[in-house]
Amino acid sequence: MRWFYNMKINRKLIISFIIVALISGIVGTIGITQINRIDKAYGELYESYGVSLGYLTKVSEGYQMRRGLLKDLIIQTDSKSDENIVKQIRTVDTTINENVIAYEDAIITEEDRLIYEELLTLFEKYNPLKDGFIEYALVGENDKAMGLMSGDGSKIASEVEQTIEKIIQYNVETGRNLSEEYSKNTVTTIYMMVIVIAVGILFAVLLGIFISRNISKPVNKLVLEANKIADGDLNTQIEVNTKDEIGMLAGAFSKMTDNLNEIMMNISQASEQVATGSKQVSD
Repeated sequence: MRWFYNMKINRKLIISFIIVALISGIVGTIGITQINRIDKAYGELYESYGVSLGYLTKVSEGYQMRRGLLKDLIIQTDSKSDENIVKQIRTVDTTINENVIAYEDAIITEEDRLIYEELLTLFEKYNPLKDGFIEYALVGENDKAMGLMSGDGSKIASEVEQTIEKIIQYNVETGRNLSEEYSKNTVTTIYMMVIVIAVGILFAVLLGIFISRNISKPVNKLVLEANKIADGDLNTQIEVNTKDEIGMLAGAFSKMTDNLNEIMMNISQASEQVATGSKQVSD
């Protein structure tokens, strides 16, 4: 630590300011890193579960709309109306397929993928029944059409609804759990930042006190000794062992007092000689 005491005052101050700047930089870097991490986590949460729920909602709505259109296809007796309903069904099919494909890109967990593959399997079983239903309905064979959708067809349709609801529920629960986890992480990050900032402030204050005392303490000694010299007391000893500007000033003070003491001693000796000579002349 002696090397620091011997360092020039300007360098001490520069180093101190650099250390404080580094502390501020570290605090800022930690803060920015944590904020980016939280922002990324919430972004992934939104992309993986928020957007995914939108895809699933469209799939569910399209599936229910298609079932309604299939029923309308049996009820309608006008061929033009039937053709219009079939076009609507094909449009809904396209919407369902697009959203199913879009949802696959957002899957990030194995459990989610297993439920998704289960849904695809059910769609593969359901789609031939649906196409057969449409063919029978267009030619007026409603009994055969209803026969396809009863029994196994009704069971598969029910399983499709349950699986869609299962995926939606999985995304809602997983998203909620992750949101709660990220909220806890955010609170932890806040506490950590408060601690880091408090430590940085404390270190900066202690460093300032240390530098202040390192400069003011020897200066106060010099002021005290200078006042003694001003009062005529030349028997002073300035003990400053550093090699900075204050140490150099203390050395100059010591040299000055030594020279003043020597001058005073010479004056005293000269006075004694004058007194002795005066006595001799008087004798």
